[in-house]
Amino acid sequence: MSHPHFRRSRCLLMAVVVAALVTACGDDDPVVPDPPVLPGDCIDYAAHVRWVSGVELPASTATKRAVVSGDYIYATHPGGIRVVRGAATGELVTVGDVAVAGYFGAADIATNGAHLFIVTSTDLQVWSLAVPEQPAHVGSVALPGEGVTVAVDGPLVCVGGWLPMGLQVIDVSQPTAPVIVGSLPSAVGVPLAMQGDLVCLSGGTGIVLVDISTPSEPAEVGSVAVAGDVKAVALHDGIACATTFWTGFQVVDVSTPAAPVVVGELALPALGEAIALTGTRACVAAGDEGLVIVDLGVPAAPAIVTRCDARDETRAVAAAGGLAFAVNHESGLQAVDLRLSDPPAVLGRADVAGAADVVTVGDIGFVAAGDQGLQTFDLTDATQPLGLGGLVLAGTAVAVAVRGSLACVVVEQFGVNDLLGLCLVDVGNPGEPVVVGSVGTPGYALGLAVQGNLVVVADGRRGVQVVDITVPASPAIIGHVETGSYSYAVAIDGTYAYVADANLLVVDIATPTAPRIAATADLPYAAYDVVLRGGYAYVADGEGGLQIVSIASPEAPAVVGSLVLPGFAVGVALAGDCAYVADLETGLQVVDISNPAAPRGLGGLDTPNRAQSVAVTSGGVAVVEFDDALLMLPRHCGQVVGR
Repeated sequence: MSHPHFRRSRCLLMAVVVAALVTACGDDDPVVPDPPVLPGDCIDYAAHVRWVSGVELPASTATKRAVVSGDYIYATHPGGIRVVRGAATGELVTVGDVAVAGYFGAADIATNGAHLFIVTSTDLQVWSLAVPEQPAHVGSVALPGEGVTVAVDGPLVCVGGWLPMGLQVIDVSQPTAPVIVGSLPSAVGVPLAMQGDLVCLSGGTGIVLVDISTPSEPAEVGSVAVAGDVKAVALHDGIACATTFWTGFQVVDVSTPAAPVVVGELALPALGEAIALTGTRACVAAGDEGLVIVDLGVPAAPAIVTRCDARDETRAVAAAGGLAFAVNHESGLQAVDLRLSDPPAVLGRADVAGAADVVTVGDIGFVAAGDQGLQTFDLTDATQPLGLGGLVLAGTAVAVAVRGSLACVVVEQFGVNDLLGLCLVDVGNPGEPVVVGSVGTPGYALGLAVQGNLVVVADGRRGVQVVDITVPASPAIIGHVETGSYSYAVAIDGTYAYVADANLLVVDIATPTAPRIAATADLPYAAYDVVLRGGYAYVADGEGGLQIVSIASPEAPAVVGSLVLPGFAVGVALAGDCAYVADLETGLQVVDISNPAAPRGLGGLDTPNRAQSVAVTSGGVAVVEFDDALLMLPRHCGQVVGR
């Protein structure tokens, strides 16, 4: 999906290529008192299924795996194992790394709590967890073929591979001297799961059950066809779960191994690449669709509970104690707490083709809606957003800010000779907006803020433009400053404009005809949106999540707090002690900012499409999904109250 601000441009420059899949249309929301939060209008986000934290894993195109042992998670990568602490709470911290020998490194990993069992292309390796933060290689046994999958229960390990190796049963009662005690070369051991004496593995378009109660003589005891080739399996308490190419999820009763029966099935949004079970939940790694949580409370009627998205593909998953740990292709290991209530629901929706940005004044929402121009909504009833009116502009609306009865809209392909520009719209009657003036800008305008008779435009590669709107019918650019990078959004406080750019720039606009960059606050990644309150700038920083910058001394800004989020932060709005962050991949993320130095994630709501912009009303949180819709979501209450 392309960036709404870039997809129609006739002069796409290299400077914007890296931003082609992200959003950037910040604005300076009108400063109005927070409306009161009524009991029925809010929820406690921290009480719902939520993303908790994440850590990086070494980047690689190879599939990674992970297992949980006590408070530790062991994640494989081609070079070895990364050790992460925090499996009990979800607050993940990387504590170590160890190298694994082997041509391709670790293909799969399993644990019995005391040891790790790592299968490589040539052998099974046994690693002691006597010191959990520093696993130690204590034994190994060569395999008769290429090892692919591994599972363990008690003193036996099963290793699976493609034919002709099939299934290998290994006695690890002496960890320093593991020994192959049985094999079933006719069984394809990919994928593989086991519990007690029962092994579940792929039979092509079905699953096969193998009895290993006599380890030296593993024997196939039952099989059942499923809808499609098996990709992943999991096994627990008489129930087997299998994913199949391309989008199937099957539940199989294996309590009588000789006569397994498919009892339930479910369509998934994408191929399930791995499954982990915890309690009555199945956690499915579903590639581009992230982590899909399935309720197995009624095995005959499995149901999707939620989808926890990430910045990239979810390749594997581990689970324990009501927590799931998603292994993602590039964004690392992420923890999701499943012990809480099911995710909150969207309150209301209005389809808005071309939706790119939203701001609110009271309960009126103003949406920059692409080719549909400026659209206005009554948001008094969050369950039924009501369209009031609209105005198609001479270009594609990508951002909006409001001052009094004047809406300032950034448009692209504006006019005959100018690619981009600023359009001024009278919204005194929101149902009948009227264009009153316009002016072209030299760059690629993406965001804006308005204060008094000035509009400051974040003009892409041309930095910052200052526009005088004293006479709305004749707006004029009176000053500009180059930033040397790409400006996305801007907010104004007094005589300073705060610009979301490669970093957070502080621009002195005391003399509007000669703005100057007064200071810079270095950020981990590029900034996409910024809002101001109480001496702080709250910045949506892409992969850097939410960054909080003290601007008590505008010419000496300093980052004082930060919180990495599960996806890609592109928009932010404030209400009470909460920051509401539009997270491109994971919908709305809610952050407690009562202590700016220690922001705390409260939870969120994963929206169907890509969250682009966010604003707050008395009845809910307005989120624009890229090119698609205006959603109304619940506000947070809990212990965080409006002020």
